[in-house]
Amino acid sequence: DLLVVINPRNLAPDEVYQIDQYVLRGNNLLLLTDAHSEVIAALLRNVTTETDTNTASELNELTRHWGVTQIEDKIVADITVAANILDPQGTANQTIDYPIWMNVQPGQLNRTEAVTSQLGNIIFASSGALTIEDKPELVITPLIVTSPAAMLYDYETGSKIDNLRGLLSQYQPAGNQYILAARVSGNAGTAFPDGPPQSADGEDAAGTSRHEHVSNGEINVIIFGDTDFLQDHFWVRQQSVLGSTITFAEASNGELIHNAVDFLAGESDLIGVRSRGSYFRNFQYLQQLRRNAELEFAAHEQQLQTELKTIEQVLLSYESGQSNQQSEIILTDAQRDELNRIRENQIRIRKELREVQRNLRSDIEKVELVTVVLNVVVVPLVVAIIGFIVVAFGARRRNRKLALYLQTAAQHD
Repeated sequence: DLLVVINPRNLAPDEVYQIDQYVLRGNNLLLLTDAHSEVIAALLRNVTTETDTNTASELNELTRHWGVTQIEDKIVADITVAANILDPQGTANQTIDYPIWMNVQPGQLNRTEAVTSQLGNIIFASSGALTIEDKPELVITPLIVTSPAAMLYDYETGSKIDNLRGLLSQYQPAGNQYILAARVSGNAGTAFPDGPPQSADGEDAAGTSRHEHVSNGEINVIIFGDTDFLQDHFWVRQQSVLGSTITFAEASNGELIHNAVDFLAGESDLIGVRSRGSYFRNFQYLQQLRRNAELEFAAHEQQLQTELKTIEQVLLSYESGQSNQQSEIILTDAQRDELNRIRENQIRIRKELREVQRNLRSDIEKVELVTVVLNVVVVPLVVAIIGFIVVAFGARRRNRKLALYLQTAAQHD
């Protein structure tokens, strides 16, 4: 009923051909590609014989005939919905925004499509970007998109997380919304107009089956630019309560893949009765305050690292000029003054970094205090006043009715 292809890396031409013909014969396809598979990357760290360290996957030789292409060697990042993680280079419990891990919000989901209409937030990790091209006989519908503040990192930059501050300092919003998932429907032609390729054993890849040049009816394909969102650790949390382990979802990743399978398997009518899915939404204003401070912090951090490298280069140049017999580095007064100046700048920048952190905590604490006061004091007080007015007004109306009743009764007597 349905073919699901996850992270297709280095497929042979005859394997691509089999997928092409499967779809053209009227069957549905769920295709999940990736710009950087963090699952495979984790496996490769323990494999020393692997020569191909690029973990990306795509089927552009097939999907471009359906009007969808994954941008090669690029990873999507979106600072407005960045996941907040522990900073490996920071102090204890210090966090940092990681824009390559995106906590996509419901407003970025297509609310007119059954697959995504009732879902909450979705967490993507190191996703690829899909581009679409107008095809006369096809309808290409974006299902999930980024915000306009998203950008693309080169694969070599985005696939490494050893310097998160440097990653943030390079962030430049592109002003474009990138597509993370799309649905293709309509009439399509084959990606192999010259006929089937030969398989690895030299035989015709079509075998005894007839080669389809055009689709037998309308095709129905859903394409994702990420595979890591299937992994539990991105969206499932476990908590120990009274000796029992409770598992709960922090995002709708599970519902998303279930909806896609149900829809393509021909059960789209049942999706309307599914639950709305899990939904986790950050405090957006607090997140923006933290994000602004972290971006400034990252720029200062990068500047500090540059100046530290300058110190190392200066010292290296001095050392290279010394004789091998000399055990000490002799500096001139000018050189010593230069080093002192660099060290003073280092101290100044570190003070600025601490000031940024203090300002960040101060702004967040002020907003939190206002929020607490509004919820604990102001809102209950307003509700109490409204209740008092309603009660007083109701009592006044009852007193008027009672007085009118007594007056009427006295007149009858």
